[in-house]
Amino acid sequence: MYVRYGQNERWQQAWLRSVLRKAVLAMLMYLKRSWAIHFPVRCLWAGGLVLGVMLFILVGCTSNTGTDDILLPVAMLEAFPTTGQAPLDVAFDASGSWARDGSTLTYDWDMDGDGTFEVTGGTETVDHTFDTAGDHTVRVRVTDGENRTATANASVTVTEPAEVDPVADLGAYPDTGTAPLSVGLDASASWSRIGGELTYDYDIDSDGDYEYTDAGDNISHEYTAAGSYTATVRVTDTQNNTDTATVDITVQ
Repeated sequence: MYVRYGQNERWQQAWLRSVLRKAVLAMLMYLKRSWAIHFPVRCLWAGGLVLGVMLFILVGCTSNTGTDDILLPVAMLEAFPTTGQAPLDVAFDASGSWARDGSTLTYDWDMDGDGTFEVTGGTETVDHTFDTAGDHTVRVRVTDGENRTATANASVTVTEPAEVDPVADLGAYPDTGTAPLSVGLDASASWSRIGGELTYDYDIDSDGDYEYTDAGDNISHEYTAAGSYTATVRVTDTQNNTDTATVDITVQ
């Protein structure tokens, strides 16, 4: 999306003043060369002249626009993408901006819409990552060689991030028996939400110490003493997101 500035009411007023000025001059030249015209015709032209002057004065008095306003640069800003889940990487492009006087533009960036331009003297493009959900406004200010400025805004909507943690699943076969009991721990039903391989670590008695690390989705462990045990698997995806699952084992 982009916002374009510069073609506004002040530009139209300046254009109208220019047209009226040319019209008045044309009538004056005509009257100067046409004194031989019949008197009523001259009166008609004189009335038109008076009306034109009055309009010229009226437009001039109701506008505070100077010549510099006609030369204001034009600011344009686009954002790609404009919506997505946090964290959202967005590229902002103000390369469509231009200076009416042909000078080189400089670019200042307000990345959070608070009115403060955190990046000054920057380039025509900038990248930004939005970590929090909500509606965000980014503003660019362009300045030409005569320090005339214009601004443009772009809005970005960031939604809450989707669940990215992997899903851990653990089974024990058998989960009860007489010591010494050899138990197979199976985490093969675990899966990654973002794709890619998982790594598997096992804590056979849930004491916080993972006795088997990077051990694959199936292991076997022998419980030599009677008791109740809780085994834990921790799965980790390629972006270091983790999840755990447990299973109870009874050894008689």
